Amino acid sequence: MRSLLMLLVIGATLCSFNMPYPIPARPLRMLIMESQVIIEGEVIGEHILMEKDKKGREYEGAHIAVIRVKNLLQGKLDTDTVQVFFEPNMICPAPASYSVNTAVITFLDKRPDGQGYYTHALSYGVKQLPREGLDIYKKRIREMQAIMQLKDTVQQRNKIMDWLVACAENKFTRWEGIYELSGGSSFSRMELITQEKEVRDPLTDRSLNKQQKKTLFNLISKDTVRSEDFPLIDLVIADYKEPILQLMVHTIKNSGTDNRGDPWLTYGLMHRIRDIKRDERLSKLIAEYDKLMWNTDNNVGQLQQEKIRGFIALL
Repeated sequence: MRSLLMLLVIGATLCSFNMPYPIPARPLRMLIMESQVIIEGEVIGEHILMEKDKKGREYEGAHIAVIRVKNLLQGKLDTDTVQVFFEPNMICPAPASYSVNTAVITFLDKRPDGQGYYTHALSYGVKQLPREGLDIYKKRIREMQAIMQLKDTVQQRNKIMDWLVACAENKFTRWEGIYELSGGSSFSRMELITQEKEVRDPLTDRSLNKQQKKTLFNLISKDTVRSEDFPLIDLVIADYKEPILQLMVHTIKNSGTDNRGDPWLTYGLMHRIRDIKRDERLSKLIAEYDKLMWNTDNNVGQLQQEKIRGFIALL
């Protein structure tokens, strides 16, 4: 039962990071680079294609979203509406989804038969957001398109880094920036689960300058650490070790030993505190705690709490 619970937690964590396992993640910059067409529009209709199996029985096939184009952001179109084929009943990987009477920005490729479009990178390739969010995405898309036109590779790389930090600063595009900046963060570690080969990326140097790190540090909650802060923490911890350590110690002490609400928060705090303090006693407790995370014994919760108490006592 506990093993099932942990699997559900992993699944929920993947979903919380917008990662429709198991396809490779596609942040905004990659979507812009790869998609044939990008539009802003309104979904004005939906059709369902009915198909027949070998015995002549009908079943529900692909859905077609009819989108009225408000703004053509990339590519060429000769109509003011497009038909986008999608499979809403697909479970894994997460499909693109369209709802009638909603505004969207969507990244599209032409279907091989030339009839309509499909969404590039499935759920990554459609953004259904409030007006404020769509406007931010449009701004970032246009900025990146201009950056891609730069001939000076050093200037282009610097502009891309500033652009990624700008994405991270806004709540709507935060994942788009942090994912690309986090070479060793939890986002990238989870991506390794897919075992998929990434498209070659020209942005190989993701080193941040001092101002960029300061900007990212200021995005971290100053009251208590949340699981979603870990990618930001990993990016700037080398430059802000002491204040981040104090914040993490404050969080684990105040959250107590009950880790059932967010076991990955406790896990992340313990590992990062140990990495800074480099205390072998903490390492031993973490090793024991990690083994218990997959233990199915009835008393495992009590044992975990004992390890957390022991960890806190050493801080």
